[in-house]
Amino acid sequence: MSRLDAAPALVHPTAHLGGTGAARLVRGSVFVVAMLVAFAVLLHFHDRFWSAPDEGAYAHVAERLLAGESLNGSVQAIHMGYVSFANALAFDVFGVDLLSLRYPLVAMTLIQCALAFWLLAGRGVLPAFAGAAAMSSLTFVQFLNPTAQWYALFFCLLIAALLAARPAERRGTLELAGFLLAVLFLFRPLSGVFAAMGVFALLLLQEQRHPGQGQARLARGLALVMLVGLVLYLRAMTDIAAAVLFGVAPALLLGFTFMTTRLDDRCVLRILLRLTLGGLLAAAPLLAYHFAEGSLGNWWRDTLASIVSIAVSRPAGAPGFGALVLRSAEQVLGGGGAALLNGFFWLSLALLPAALGGLLLRALWRGEPAGQAALPIVACFFALVSVHSQEPLYLFFSAALTLLALLHLGARAGRRRSLVPAVFCLTLAVIGLTYQAGQPLTRGWDGIIAGRTKTVVAPSGLPRASLIVAAEEAALYGLFLSLIEKHSEPEEAILALPVNPELYFLGRRRNPLRFFNAARGLQDAEDLRAAGSVLDEDPPRLVFYRPGDTYNTPAVRRLMAELRQNYRLLETAGGFEIYLLDDEAAVSRGAREPGA
Repeated sequence: MSRLDAAPALVHPTAHLGGTGAARLVRGSVFVVAMLVAFAVLLHFHDRFWSAPDEGAYAHVAERLLAGESLNGSVQAIHMGYVSFANALAFDVFGVDLLSLRYPLVAMTLIQCALAFWLLAGRGVLPAFAGAAAMSSLTFVQFLNPTAQWYALFFCLLIAALLAARPAERRGTLELAGFLLAVLFLFRPLSGVFAAMGVFALLLLQEQRHPGQGQARLARGLALVMLVGLVLYLRAMTDIAAAVLFGVAPALLLGFTFMTTRLDDRCVLRILLRLTLGGLLAAAPLLAYHFAEGSLGNWWRDTLASIVSIAVSRPAGAPGFGALVLRSAEQVLGGGGAALLNGFFWLSLALLPAALGGLLLRALWRGEPAGQAALPIVACFFALVSVHSQEPLYLFFSAALTLLALLHLGARAGRRRSLVPAVFCLTLAVIGLTYQAGQPLTRGWDGIIAGRTKTVVAPSGLPRASLIVAAEEAALYGLFLSLIEKHSEPEEAILALPVNPELYFLGRRRNPLRFFNAARGLQDAEDLRAAGSVLDEDPPRLVFYRPGDTYNTPAVRRLMAELRQNYRLLETAGGFEIYLLDDEAAVSRGAREPGA
């Protein structure tokens, strides 16, 4: 009999939650404390920080949807759809303000803290408390933004909790998992792909408990396809440092799956069918919407096709994770105070995925049943979301889930040994809250790694932005809004190139184009001609142009060169060039156009 045949049966994550009444009282008391801490953290930070272009993009699309425009019809959306409708609903319920987009994320973070405690409660109250603290301190408050990444993390944790709690054979488990995977994908496709890889790897390993009588061709084929896809993605989208830190562990896990799975073809087909049924149910409302609106083609072009095009061509921004590891190690070895603590913090976050992969592979090799490792297996693959853009803040999109998985694995060895990962997790939470949470992006890469904090923050004072932001950002956008107010009427349009849709939202002015991100809206010569035609017929009074933006593609520069013929430079501030429509030049040029 093999080691896998001898593995124990699947254990429910709360199987050890019995005990005496005193133990239950202690556990309940610690849970209440953990949730109160989470609530206090969220209450303090929920209205701090902003990433203006990102928040403006979500707000701009949501506002146009509320005004009756068609998603991927008259307004471009670069996400698959559900995040846009979620934001529109938040505006409808809480009011049209950037702060309103954060309330759903506050609620989801509290649910994540409760789930984290529940998943780890069987390991002891200290690991459970540490896991809840990680979820409250190292997620949303570190990047206070309605990004689809936070929705993706929420649904990924739901999937991991589901598969940890219910055997796959149980009626409805795989259908519900497929439903949640599809919802996750329709919030953020890349995160959905990585989560699905984790789910498939788990099922191919877990189902070895009930191997079929046939050959495992499909199971091994599926593992091989995922491995090849992962290698190609890492080669195209990352450097060697990020690939080693984040990609080696899931690649080895897929190799282990390929070598050990014995699930026969019939079982694989049954699993795929059940997952697909759930996925179709989740996708049905969005498919029906686009079919009714006649926007299925634009939906594909605006989202998946555009994402692939920009991902391949967009230049690198901040230094990569390799540079982050070196700088962090330098601070640990030669720094002191805040520099040392933050060096330890960032070095730990960067190394977490590799550490998880090593512990997980060791556990599986020793015969641990995969069903007990649902959280670590899914977290191992989900960590790949952080390599999409090698910026420090991207580590927060997966770090808390990875820490939960490490607590899950580390707490198995006994209460004494579980103390170390719990204290480690709490230490990271405290450092993160002290030096990183709610801090403005104006610190720059060096300031973020060193943990330098900005103390000059204040209420923005901007319309429809009830947020506390860096004083210099509030002043800059105050200038922009005064120019908009002075030089344009409420019914007139303005234009922000290549991508600053927050100006439309804050300034309450129309965007004359269907897209807010010119790099994704101007994919070919026909797009450029169409945009030029629209702007000739409906010229914006002001054009805000940011030459140094990473989305400033050749097509955007060409469009701006054409616009300059009808505009005069009004102001330069904060890296922006602001142009005012020259009515005489526009009339003169229009008279010279053929057919004018």
